[in-house]
Amino acid sequence: MINAMTFHRLRRTLSVALLLVTLLVIALASPSKTYAGNLSNRSVFIHDTAVSAATQHDFRFDIPNGITVGSIRVQYCTEPLPIVACVGPTGLDASSASLVTQTGETGFSVL
Repeated sequence: MINAMTFHRLRRTLSVALLLVTLLVIALASPSKTYAGNLSNRSVFIHDTAVSAATQHDFRFDIPNGITVGSIRVQYCTEPLPIVACVGPTGLDASSASLVTQTGETGFSVL
């Protein structure tokens, strides 16, 4: 027969175990977000810098060896610092952007 003290310990142990299992499941089921370390030799060349010009932007960068790339996000921000909120330049409209060519790592698309 289980006395009250043993029952209380068993109940507390099971509660802690259930909590740990729940946290583990949440941690493993949550999608992970990984940020790029550094893309070396990165640059962008803007073919026509005139105001309101519809132009081509050539992005170039090197991906370090042994790194798997899932996606690349390009943001146009008025400030280059990542600690400052990204505010796009006035009048910029990239809604009709398209991906013309890819070399090196391929298979990317514009979303």
